[in-house]
Amino acid sequence: STLILTLFPYTTLFRSLQWGIRRGYVLTNVADVAEKPKKEPFLPHFYNLDKMKKLLDEVRGTQLEFAVVMACHYGLRRAEIVGLKWDAIDFQYKQIEIKHIVTEAVVDGHYQQISLDRAKTEKSLRTLPLLPSVEDLLLRMKTQQEDFEKIYGARYDHSFGGYIYLWPNGKRVKPTWVTHAFHRFLKETDPDNLIRFHDLRHSCATLMRHEGVPMEDIQRWLGHSSIVTTESVY
Repeated sequence: STLILTLFPYTTLFRSLQWGIRRGYVLTNVADVAEKPKKEPFLPHFYNLDKMKKLLDEVRGTQLEFAVVMACHYGLRRAEIVGLKWDAIDFQYKQIEIKHIVTEAVVDGHYQQISLDRAKTEKSLRTLPLLPSVEDLLLRMKTQQEDFEKIYGARYDHSFGGYIYLWPNGKRVKPTWVTHAFHRFLKETDPDNLIRFHDLRHSCATLMRHEGVPMEDIQRWLGHSSIVTTESVY
């Protein structure tokens, strides 16, 4: 039973066996008597302010720039970054609305991108201030998209119209590309300080915490469903 609990989350196993008992597939729930494995504390990796500034300088002008900027400044998840659309940007009132995501999954044996008009949880739906540096980047990207559309002409892919994070030919950037490209970029530029792309989200939150931002505000900024999640990590 100890081996089983190391392979499957305890709660998942317990609920699965309870489901089996209700339907007569199993007689007892062995998870009741099994020794529950101790949960190891999660220790996130993160960049300090100097490393983050260095990273932002190094990615400037690359295809990774938008993803890194949004992760560093807002702590956005990659699904939220790829899912951003132009209608989520309010240039007049200087706001960004996080309301749409793009994820990837295997459906019927085929690898697919899934677009959803909702974020991970209800509290993931949030409105954040449009920072001046981010606004400048977005305006530059908007101009570039219009230029590329003219350059590519009939070869331009209009399937992803409305999305912000596109390749020059109009195709949407994939979430997994962000992860792999970021790892390759760090291996080339800073191999001694390898972190995951998701760790930029941790970096953003950690810097906010160091600046004295209240935990409740960090929770809302990151879109955590519970303050417990925020406190357990930061």
